[in-house]
Amino acid sequence: MTNTPVFSERTEIERLNEFASVVTHNLKTPIAAVKMMASLLEDVSSLEEAREIGAELIDAVENLQEYYGEMEKVYRSIRQPEDPPVEVSIRQILNEVTHRMLPIIENVKAEISVDFDGGEWIWFRELSLNSVLQNLLSNAIKYRREEAVPKIHIRTIDRGDMLELQISDNGEGIDLKKYGDKVFKLFETFSANKDASGIGLFVVKNQIESMGGKISLISELGVGTTFYLEFVKASNSTNRI
Repeated sequence: MTNTPVFSERTEIERLNEFASVVTHNLKTPIAAVKMMASLLEDVSSLEEAREIGAELIDAVENLQEYYGEMEKVYRSIRQPEDPPVEVSIRQILNEVTHRMLPIIENVKAEISVDFDGGEWIWFRELSLNSVLQNLLSNAIKYRREEAVPKIHIRTIDRGDMLELQISDNGEGIDLKKYGDKVFKLFETFSANKDASGIGLFVVKNQIESMGGKISLISELGVGTTFYLEFVKASNSTNRI
């Protein structure tokens, strides 16, 4: 894979502005639907008709509640958390994530290999690192090629003050010529997979950037994807989890 890496480096204000713009736009249609169904109740001619409209109204409100829950998660990923980072082991958190995902990994017979020769300790928030690794591993499995055994390789490289984490897979891949500028955008999807939401990579990017890191990727359709994550490297054992 020889594609030029796609980087994402933005300030918290820029991320919040994008978030506000997307959420405002996406709320227009469901709110209009709720308003329309509520207005229909004024002209119902029977109890049965009122019940049908009421049921549709409840569904619309529940969809709004679900959307609100997802947006709350995204918002938290953008804002700088108050809890301070600690020295955390990527290996340890990865073990926790793969253990939690073991039924899924075994079900698709995914093969995961690791190489921590470059190091494993970084300054980060434990819960955020859990989220980052689970999102990227889930994507590697979710967007696998049906004809190939899913293979995921994880390794670290010492980059001086930074530690680079690479997560490679042999999945569907992404057409970066077509979607390169949209990969980390909220609600952008690049697969026919029904479970694609366009939220995961946006959240991952914000969690990494909020800690002074970077994320990029190279990808090729039908070959796979490699994500490059840069973290501030931990240099001593103080505050290790």
